[in-house]
Amino acid sequence: MRRFVFIGTILVLGSSLLLHAQNHKRTVYKIFNNESIDRFTPKCMPNICAKRCFAWPVDVDKFWVSSLYGKRKRPNGSQGWHHGIDMAAFKGEKVYAIAKGTITFAGSRKGYGNSVDIEHQDKSFISRYAHLDTIAHGVYEGVFVRKGQYLGSVGATGNVRALGNDPSHLHFEIYHQDERIDPLCCLAQSPCT
Repeated sequence: MRRFVFIGTILVLGSSLLLHAQNHKRTVYKIFNNESIDRFTPKCMPNICAKRCFAWPVDVDKFWVSSLYGKRKRPNGSQGWHHGIDMAAFKGEKVYAIAKGTITFAGSRKGYGNSVDIEHQDKSFISRYAHLDTIAHGVYEGVFVRKGQYLGSVGATGNVRALGNDPSHLHFEIYHQDERIDPLCCLAQSPCT
């Protein structure tokens, strides 16, 4: 059985992904089959984010998803787990808060490089933005941010994989009740994206 969700400029079918931007329209379609959601995101059940108003952290016509949440090979060939999604974009592309909340971390973190964590509303969701080139002025721990507020810019700080000349990307994670969940699944359930 397939589930269709309208959310903004990406088409996900099973485990394959197609990004399209047509005349800079912000139209994203995601199609997930239940098997792929259940296999990679056992904690991402249908109503976790259904009433949350999340936005994209990068403008949808400015990135493509270079690595999905879930199993992936490490550089040494062994199997690992990727705890977020990678949104490949040009260095310096703007990164925004997906929803209002309070910044709980802003600085350099081992592996993640420059990163920002935001705790949202009822404290059951946290979003993490990593590998930032820069963190915006005024973004620091304890500051309240609104949805869509500028947090920093896409970069390649921390541990990044480089397949081409520019490894710049946003590594993006969402935590629900202190457990990481598939950000694409969560964004797909949001009625506001």
